Amino acid sequence: MEPGLEITDLVLGMMRTVIKNPMEPTNRENKKIELLMEFLNDDRFLNFIKGVRYFE
Repeated sequence: MEPGLEITDLVLGMMRTVIKNPMEPTNRENKKIELLMEFLNDDRFLNFIKGVRYFE
């Protein structure tokens, strides 16, 4: 499966959130982190991410 632009943008945003890991997150950053954790705890999402082929 090859991801579309929207999924690629979503995954990059997730990676950015993990890399930044703010020490004192704003309310908006807290909401992003909560959403990210919901996605990462969802087996369907993890299976989807595992099935994606990434290219340089």
